[in-house]
Amino acid sequence: MDKAVKKRLSKEQKRYLFLGAIILAFFILFSIRIPNFFQLVTITNLVRQSAVILILSIGMMLVILTGGIDLSVGATMALSGAAAAVTIQTVGEQSVAGAAAGMAAALLVGALVGAVNGYLCGYLEISPFMVTLAMQTLTRGLTMMITDGSRIVVKNQAFNWLGGGQWNLGGFIVPHVSLVLVIVVAAALFWMRNFSMGIKLYAVGGNKTAAYASGIPVKFQVFQTYFISGLLCGLAAIITIGRSGSAQPLAGNGLEFDVITAVVMGGVSLLGGVGTMAGIFLGALLLGVLTLGINMLDIPSYSNYVIKGIFVLVAVLSNEVTEIVKEAVQAGKDIRAVSDNDKVLEKMKKGTAHTLELQKIKKSFSGVPALKGVSLKIQSGKVHALLGENGAGKSTLIKILSGVYQKDEGQIEIDGLPVSIHSTADSRKLGISVIYQEFALVPELSIVQNIFLGKELRKGGIFLAMREMAQSTRKVVERLHFQYDVNKKVRNLSVSQQQMVEIAKAFSSNSWLVVMDEPTSAITEADKEKLFQIIREMKKQGLAVVYISHRMSEIFEIADEVTVLRDGEQVKTLPICETDENELTKLMVGREVKDIFNREHLEPGKVVLEVKNLKRNGVFEPISFQVRQGEVLGLSGLMGAGRTEIARCLFGMDAWDGGEIWLNGEQVQIHSPREALKKGICYVSEDRRGEGIIPLRGVRENICLSAMDQMCSHGYRKKDQEKRLGQEYMERFRIKAASQQQPIGNLSGGNQQKCCLAKMLACGPSLIILDEPTRGIDVGAKAEIHRLISDLVKQKIAVILISSELPEVIGASDRIIVLAEGRKTGEFTADEAGQEAIMERAMSFEV
Repeated sequence: MDKAVKKRLSKEQKRYLFLGAIILAFFILFSIRIPNFFQLVTITNLVRQSAVILILSIGMMLVILTGGIDLSVGATMALSGAAAAVTIQTVGEQSVAGAAAGMAAALLVGALVGAVNGYLCGYLEISPFMVTLAMQTLTRGLTMMITDGSRIVVKNQAFNWLGGGQWNLGGFIVPHVSLVLVIVVAAALFWMRNFSMGIKLYAVGGNKTAAYASGIPVKFQVFQTYFISGLLCGLAAIITIGRSGSAQPLAGNGLEFDVITAVVMGGVSLLGGVGTMAGIFLGALLLGVLTLGINMLDIPSYSNYVIKGIFVLVAVLSNEVTEIVKEAVQAGKDIRAVSDNDKVLEKMKKGTAHTLELQKIKKSFSGVPALKGVSLKIQSGKVHALLGENGAGKSTLIKILSGVYQKDEGQIEIDGLPVSIHSTADSRKLGISVIYQEFALVPELSIVQNIFLGKELRKGGIFLAMREMAQSTRKVVERLHFQYDVNKKVRNLSVSQQQMVEIAKAFSSNSWLVVMDEPTSAITEADKEKLFQIIREMKKQGLAVVYISHRMSEIFEIADEVTVLRDGEQVKTLPICETDENELTKLMVGREVKDIFNREHLEPGKVVLEVKNLKRNGVFEPISFQVRQGEVLGLSGLMGAGRTEIARCLFGMDAWDGGEIWLNGEQVQIHSPREALKKGICYVSEDRRGEGIIPLRGVRENICLSAMDQMCSHGYRKKDQEKRLGQEYMERFRIKAASQQQPIGNLSGGNQQKCCLAKMLACGPSLIILDEPTRGIDVGAKAEIHRLISDLVKQKIAVILISSELPEVIGASDRIIVLAEGRKTGEFTADEAGQEAIMERAMSFEV
């Protein structure tokens, strides 16, 4: 077992150990404080006390895993109990038939309420909070109507056997409900671990869009969890009535708090996608000990809530003691950093030209080195490019510089004096700004509000100085030579305009060093030229720029110096005028890479896909084309031309308004990715993080996700087959990961992209659509992707390639269709295609 997995497991085990220790501590505390608490009968009562909480917690965990919440569990349990009591009275108060009918009624009512919740939350996509809150009120009202506000006594011994009966095993009392707990918990554990639904629930909660794009029926999964939660509410009602001997109208009042508390204490994230059965078992047990102990204390009943709340808070804080200690240590480091950096800041005020040096920086994750003694020198008035394959250490180095990560070894100096960077605040104070590839902007705030977010100007220390902030923002944007309404909301800006806002944020912070991570990955050529002009202005004004890009042409156009990293080591730093593209490529990948985009063009086979007058109103006009076996059809055009939108319609991600899709000679209707995958159409999205991966799940799970149903027998997982498939694609695609279980979110962009491609190929497609497959990845990874495309063609798979890089689309395609503003404006064969001709058509509006 690799170190990363050991660390991940040890983190889970630490949580379990903490919970176990807290349970033991409270048990000892209550034993000292309460006479007769430390007895076997206490264990019996604890089982009875925890049974309902644990059963409901299982259902709640399933719901929360998908990103939902169920506030109606207590009221649903009460309604199920009332329905059971009335049914028993009707069928036979003492008969076995009455007991069976009562149990069936409880389960049926619980399942019905769960089904309604599931339909509204899953299929109609209404807020789970609002749906279940309304259902709580509705079911509680129905319960009051059925019971007329009074308890209904249930004397049916057969019905009460489950919740109130017990076995006497030589003086040791074993409640009948313990048998139910064993069956329910064992079934839930077995089901989650061995059936595909377990993985699908984690996928839905981890990234709902990516799960949908992977062919998972997201709406059904959500429906299913609420249905099961409702069914378990019915079971809990049977146990509750058996224990108390009656159905009470206010049964389960406030129970939602206890259940959610148990689930959260057990480690389930309210955001979804994280949690284990073992954790909620311990969480429910802890809550059971607390409730039992508090109920046995000789205190006023109204004080129970206060004491219970305090104990729960203590338990949660104790459970998070590791993080609390870390934050305390970090706070101490921050205080020392302020002292260390004061001298540097005083010196920096005396001059405008500065130098930052990183000396022998080392950083490891889970024992795996990410940086191995990297040194770097950055000077004012220069653009320093940082090159390296995905996973080379560029992002780690920048995150150390920005305070997101802390170095393990080495030293950082500014103007010859050591500095401490333990947080992003430290970095900003030292005049360092980072513009990440994914912008850190709040869409609903204006340009002014985003630029001054966290550093707002105030009048008298209370009121926001909006006029002064607006004036300051206008000065900054004028300095950058662009004219925007500074009160405009960021969500109404284009990608390139948002990038300018990020640059303006750096200027407003009086930064002398600006780091740009892949700044041109999502902007047009014209916007790129504007950006480069701004960078040149920044150089003239004495600012330093660290420029990270995988596009060699940009490096040679804008950079003064370049540092190449490979596998966490600094390979070489040299002036850009003393090197060329071939040398840098060889330094990056450790080998010579030639003709990345060129491949052998084979004779296409039969038609796989034929599109006839496909259209989507307001997005793209009717378009027709064919793709054959062993052929790569390129779709070219400017951003917004309709390329991605066509692909999404073909894959069922978006609906279309007219036209026909023919696959292998048959007309097909595709309304979802699940249908597309079943028909052999696969799609690798341009947005790998948003639509491609489940970040917190392992590499193997991500690769197997779309093919999961193919590898299951009636939902039962074939884990050996999953392991073989994961290993096969990791080796075939040369995916760099510590293990198959390593969370995919921790991999580099290139390796994530290869995992996305592997996931789709595992389905055995006849047609695969690749949307910007090499965006944001290095030249070595690009070569790997294009080698895989060449392999697909040899396997007679039809390929649609969407790319904004003309050399890529020209070199890799057999035919190219050019689009402009949703219209087909040209079509070329591989021999006819040229960059000028394609660009002319991409900017044309006549066929």
